[in-house]
Amino acid sequence: MPALILFVGALVLPETPSSLVERGHVERGRHILKRLRGTEDVDAELSDIRTAVAAASAIKNEWTAIFKRRYSPQLVISILVPCFQQWTGINAIMCVRCVCATCMTRRFTAVRCELAREFAWHV
Repeated sequence: MPALILFVGALVLPETPSSLVERGHVERGRHILKRLRGTEDVDAELSDIRTAVAAASAIKNEWTAIFKRRYSPQLVISILVPCFQQWTGINAIMCVRCVCATCMTRRFTAVRCELAREFAWHV
């Protein structure tokens, strides 16, 4: 039953403005953005979306980048933690993954990572 609800919900969701802009449908993206925001003044946000789409399309071989050595800790955690979560059935492990990935990605100091980890456990 939950899968059916998700399926029906996915059918009625509008396309994202960024997806429409990426495919060249800027005016449809503007229309959806106006409908989502409830205002006619969406030019600044649409400009940001166009800039982000242009920057994203300039990147070549984005999937091969995750296999570089500098991203190997994040890749290992992203693969192993869900496996351990399924194996043990403990959903709290997924929270630790988010905190660890954030610490490694932003290269926090050990103190900040410890604070982030403590905060995550108490939320």
